[in-house]
Amino acid sequence: MLNIVPVKTILPRPDIADSVSSENFDAQNKNLSIVEMSRNPYSYLHVAKPHLNFPDEKKNVPKHFPFALKKLEQFLEEGIMKKMPASVFIYRQIKDGRVYQGIIAGAHSDDYKENRIRKHENTRTDKELEMIGAMEITHTVGTSVLVAYHQTNELEELTAKEVQQPPYFDFVKSGVRHTVWIAREGEIICLELSRLRKAYIADGHHRSASLVKYAEKMKGLNPNHTGKEAYNYLQTYFVPDHLVHIFEFNRLVSGVDKSWYKIMKHICDHFTVDRKKKEPYQPKKMHNFGMYLEGEWFKLKAKPDIVHDEDPLLSLDVQILEDYLLKPVLDIKDSKTDERLSFADGTKGIAYLQDRVDRKKADIAFTLYPTRMDQVKAVAEINATMPPKSTWIEPKMRTGLIVQDLTE
Repeated sequence: MLNIVPVKTILPRPDIADSVSSENFDAQNKNLSIVEMSRNPYSYLHVAKPHLNFPDEKKNVPKHFPFALKKLEQFLEEGIMKKMPASVFIYRQIKDGRVYQGIIAGAHSDDYKENRIRKHENTRTDKELEMIGAMEITHTVGTSVLVAYHQTNELEELTAKEVQQPPYFDFVKSGVRHTVWIAREGEIICLELSRLRKAYIADGHHRSASLVKYAEKMKGLNPNHTGKEAYNYLQTYFVPDHLVHIFEFNRLVSGVDKSWYKIMKHICDHFTVDRKKKEPYQPKKMHNFGMYLEGEWFKLKAKPDIVHDEDPLLSLDVQILEDYLLKPVLDIKDSKTDERLSFADGTKGIAYLQDRVDRKKADIAFTLYPTRMDQVKAVAEINATMPPKSTWIEPKMRTGLIVQDLTE
């Protein structure tokens, strides 16, 4: 069973929540963050990414995050945001016709540490240290970890009742409708969530790993530690697994020094090749791949001898691509660190990949079929880890919409 409680938060004023909160731009969209921060002094990005206020400076947690704390204190003093009592939230997004709805509550660090909330990705120590440092200075977490679980009748009925009341937030931004309710029966919802025997991290591996280490550090500093302090819990967005949507994560490779002939000769060892010429190819089923090379598209189909459907990890298309093409053909030995390899989530579209190659920003593009949620769960069940950027999972929360308050 899980240990779930209402979570203390800091929320923006409802009438300006759409401008205080922000899309959670990743590192590849740094310029979008900078533009948002330059035009909006009340964007929560000033707290989440304070280093971007210092042009040409590399992120430095001890230097930059005191600035983040001052911005947060300013927001609180001016009434832009306010501290809230421990609560449970129902959060719904409607995007591109899809409805995502789940529950935000606090999950104990032990649930993550002891694998009751299961993971499928490795984390980087340097990124963990950055996040821990930010927690120590600001005592906040700006967005939730997304966790998938198997829906129960009890939780479905409880959330259905909660959304009958007026919402606390309700706005549309960038084509997405965001609606948030503060649950009236938060304790009962937590009790039902606690009955879950397991759940699966869909997005937020670094946040969860960082909170576990932060909690351990705080425990060591607190001689009166009970395990119930705010620092033991991480705000977690529990979404029924059937509502989680996974997009493919495509690959781009630069610095290729092999000829077209040598590449194709090696590929044919493990894949059948169908020349599509100018017709873009996005796979419609597993174990098929698209490749864009020198102005032409190819369909690559994995040969039966390299398909191991009985193995949760080896059967993943992202793993097949690594083991039989990226490593042996293009010499990408470590996809976590090799700068020749970059990634493009499926929301960007196939035209984005082709444009990158046509403009010589990359040499080859690969398109993949999306990893399924049942595959994610199967990998987590055997305590294995997927290659980096195996999934692009939605819903994505806005940073600064529901901020966890780690103070006592």
